[in-house]
Order: sequence, then C-alpha cells, then structure tokens
Amino acid sequence: MSLSQADLDRLHTIPEIRIGPNRDDGTSGKPVIVWVVVVDGQPYVRSVRGDQGKWYQQVLRSRRATLHVDAARLRVVAEPVTDAAQNQKISDAFRAKYAQRWPGPTAGILRPAAVHATFRLTPA
Repeated sequence: MSLSQADLDRLHTIPEIRIGPNRDDGTSGKPVIVWVVVVDGQPYVRSVRGDQGKWYQQVLRSRRATLHVDAARLRVVAEPVTDAAQNQKISDAFRAKYAQRWPGPTAGILRPAAVHATFRLTPA
C-alpha cells in the first residue's frame, strides 16, 4: 500500500504538518509540528533536535505515528533512514523546500544530529 498521489502532492507543498507518535495502545499522542519532504515518491520527516527530540524517541520506539495534514489523518509506519546517499537527497529536498523562507531553521534540520534522526513514512 502507498499514499495516494493527492497525499504526496499535499505533503510536497504544505510547509508544516503535525505528527502524533502512537502510544502503546495505538492511539495518537500529542501532535507536534514537523517539516516534511517528498523524495522519489516517499515522505520523510526529521527531528531538528536529533535523537533528543521527544517525538522522535516515541516514534522510534513504536515505529508508528499519525500525520495531521489539515483535516486529514494519515496513519504511518516510520522507518529510520541510515543510507548516507539517501539522506543527502533528503537534505537537498529540505534545503530546496525551506531554505529561502526559513534559512536559520533549515540549517538546523541539515545538522548531522538531525540527519541521523530521519524517518521514511509509509502507510500503516
């Protein structure tokens, strides 16, 4: 299963979404704002705080989350990205999408600690 093209198009254009890490009982936890990029038809998110981000730690533990995109709720599985070449493509996408509007925060999302806290999202 994959996200619809309409979902991917929305994720590609919307500047911010919210991600709610799933709790042990499967319900969505408190959603927090994150940036999202789409690379090769797959959405990716990063923790600007690296592995110190609370939402990142929760998603890493459960591997499941709910994306809050406007009124839509998309349940996803989160897979850590460890491939350096893929992370470079993801960094390039973050830079292209956000650097002009938010240069300082974009620099934060490109730091090595943040790069190592990248998830690929697939439908749950």
